[in-house]
Amino acid sequence: MSLTLLTMTTLYSGKVGLSRLFAVITVIFLFTFSVSFGLWWAAGRSAGAESVASSLISNSEVRAGVAEKLVDQVTSGADADVKKIVSEKRAELIQAVSNALADPSIKEEALKIVDQVYAFYTGETKDANIDVKVLIDPILKSMAAVDPAFKVDKVDANSIEPIQLDESTSKPDIGGIKSLLAIVVFGSFLILVLSIFGVAKYSRTKNSFVGVIGWEFTVIGILLLAIFFGGTAASQSAASAANDPLVTSAVPVVAQTFLGMFRLSGVLLLIVGLIGIVTWARTRKAPQAQ
Repeated sequence: MSLTLLTMTTLYSGKVGLSRLFAVITVIFLFTFSVSFGLWWAAGRSAGAESVASSLISNSEVRAGVAEKLVDQVTSGADADVKKIVSEKRAELIQAVSNALADPSIKEEALKIVDQVYAFYTGETKDANIDVKVLIDPILKSMAAVDPAFKVDKVDANSIEPIQLDESTSKPDIGGIKSLLAIVVFGSFLILVLSIFGVAKYSRTKNSFVGVIGWEFTVIGILLLAIFFGGTAASQSAASAANDPLVTSAVPVVAQTFLGMFRLSGVLLLIVGLIGIVTWARTRKAPQAQ
């Protein structure tokens, strides 16, 4: 115990020691800020939900998976003749519905539904009345283009009840998570800024400060990229084990969308860090060359 205290006292005493101490604090809170900001961006912004919805609808494989689910859902209570047509023309029906989902008007309605669901689960609204009929009608029309048996007048779309989300609906406390993440982001950023000033104040030279910050940014950038690629690989592995085509195609897209800030932050920190390291190395060699 005494040896440990002696070592720490030696390492962090004097101007050089304080520089080391602030460097350690900087790397810890740079990582904390980057991770918490990435999580806040994913869970705390309504634009995140819209981005996921847009990415999913724009992906042809995901649309095909959604189309297959919708065809099964719409025809689940149909008579034997209709189900026979579904069996015979399944691929055509799925393609027709997939094309309908790519229509800009359908995309707009889907984003509205996502906004309603997201607002409810994040605590922005206390209830939501989600009318899915606006999606069912164009889907039925696309199916009717394949076979007249699916004409809207032969399927009672009005019998489809809106999805009700209210206080009785079980939901996670995303609002509380958002608030906690916001506090962590603000607090870690404040400490990070102060610690960087500390490194700058107690560094022996301006160049040594540039070198320390360059190496720290590079290391954290690599770690954030590792989180992105590791999370993406894990989601792809989990999705490939599922038998559901919608899950297989959608999960990697969702994972990459929500992990996107880790990739962006990692790349930016890596670039800035490498610039700092190159500057530090060149400045260090200059006096030796003279």
